[in-house]
Amino acid sequence: FHSNEMKLLLLALLTAKLGDAFLIPRTVKKFNFGHVKSFRMDAFESFDSYLNIPNENILKAVEKSGKRALAQDISAMAGVDLNQSKKNLQILASLTGGNLEVTNDGEIVYNFPENFRSILRNKSTAFKLQENFKKIWPLLFYCIRISFGVFLIISLVIVFTGISVITSTSDREDDRRNGRSGGFSGGISPFSFGISPLDFFYYRPYYGYYSTPIEERQSVKKMGFFESVFSYIFGDGDPNTNIEKEKISKVADVIRKNGGAVIAEQIAPYLNPPSLSDSDSVVVDESFVLPAVTALNGVPQVTDDGDIIYVFPDLKTTANDSLGINGKSTKEIKYLLESSGISAKGLFEKDEMIRALKENLKRTQSASNVGTATPIVEEKEIEFSIADTGYKFLAGGLGILNLGGALYLRTLLQNAAVKGLQLGSYGIALNGIFPLLLTYGVAYNAIPLFRYFRNKIQNRKIEERNRARLSWLKLLRSGNVNVERKLRAAGKLAVDLTVVKEGDIAYSTAKDLAEQGSDPFKDEFDDFNKRLSK
Repeated sequence: FHSNEMKLLLLALLTAKLGDAFLIPRTVKKFNFGHVKSFRMDAFESFDSYLNIPNENILKAVEKSGKRALAQDISAMAGVDLNQSKKNLQILASLTGGNLEVTNDGEIVYNFPENFRSILRNKSTAFKLQENFKKIWPLLFYCIRISFGVFLIISLVIVFTGISVITSTSDREDDRRNGRSGGFSGGISPFSFGISPLDFFYYRPYYGYYSTPIEERQSVKKMGFFESVFSYIFGDGDPNTNIEKEKISKVADVIRKNGGAVIAEQIAPYLNPPSLSDSDSVVVDESFVLPAVTALNGVPQVTDDGDIIYVFPDLKTTANDSLGINGKSTKEIKYLLESSGISAKGLFEKDEMIRALKENLKRTQSASNVGTATPIVEEKEIEFSIADTGYKFLAGGLGILNLGGALYLRTLLQNAAVKGLQLGSYGIALNGIFPLLLTYGVAYNAIPLFRYFRNKIQNRKIEERNRARLSWLKLLRSGNVNVERKLRAAGKLAVDLTVVKEGDIAYSTAKDLAEQGSDPFKDEFDDFNKRLSK
């Protein structure tokens, strides 16, 4: 093996686990390509995975990161599993021609073009179809929503018209048998209740699209009657749909602010911990942290005192300079220190100044958290319906009226069959459609009733989970001896967040090998030859 070309070919075969998207040299032994394929199909997977296109949350996080980020940056911003983040980024890089940079420590930095969405739309038919479907879905779903209100009116008209026809026919038959002449005797008119189906077509939808984010939907609660019918039957969606993503995102933020090492009490307010009683001073069961530890590749470490510290090596590095100071000159950083009231005396190196500025920022953030809103993941209670109260009562009243009318119509149809009333083709059609009318009337009333009791149970659980998170937050702030001991142990394992700079890049797919040194694979090849010669 004396040819570098042959060695490059062998190296390509060895690194084929990355798929056909990129060739990345293993310049550092710390970097293990084996983990690239260890993607889990978990709760954070979406239907996008089966279409082989990136998840929308990943795309938004990439835009937010400035089109350059590590997988852990995207995971923290999008609130998704770290392995899922890596998978989506590789798919996105493959489809859009993004470049990868490998640092000396084996970290992979993903770089994407400014117009990566346009490129993705041109390269992926599935993504283009998804984008087009997103455009037509709001109108389509709006039609579905109002159809329930329209069918309610149609059902009322059919039911009470049927009652009126059967009643009048029965009266005429009785009059004929009794020798009396008579015309239409009246009966029950569908409009005798003061309801005209045409009235409801004047209502306009003031309510936003059902598929919009929940916070936007709840900001405008006004809606037309037809949509109110849908809201009354099925509700308005779960306000906590994105709660799992919020949990992961906030936990990642806490971990990074604490140097990559935390204790269970620090992340409990963002998870689903068990309730604490006032007597709890030592927590034994910390299994509730496992979802976050698994999602963010955490490693539990046991101290000499038997406490568990959760260390997250991947979250100790970032490609985004959140302070925006690494690119500043030493003079500019010194000015920032002095303007923050920090003496730069004795600080000569740029890294020392940056560290001092970051420590001051941490203290400032801690002080600003005192007395502010409770920093927990707070779930919202599920409302029965966000429709106007008047519309809700109208929808409920008409539903009961429709069911009552359908049950009465069934009695009339049964009596008509016993009496042998001749209803002609109308009677045949009415008997044929009646099962549908009755099913609709029962479901219309049963579904909201079921939701009402289910929501009460779910809201009780939501309240308990929120209360449990608050109890853990109080424990963290209580100055408990055991908690303070664990915090000190975690502090010893904490490190400053490392920002990947240009000088840390060992290899980039954006450059030719010749531009990156005479032989960037020399150490790898030498080691490879030694192993072959054994």
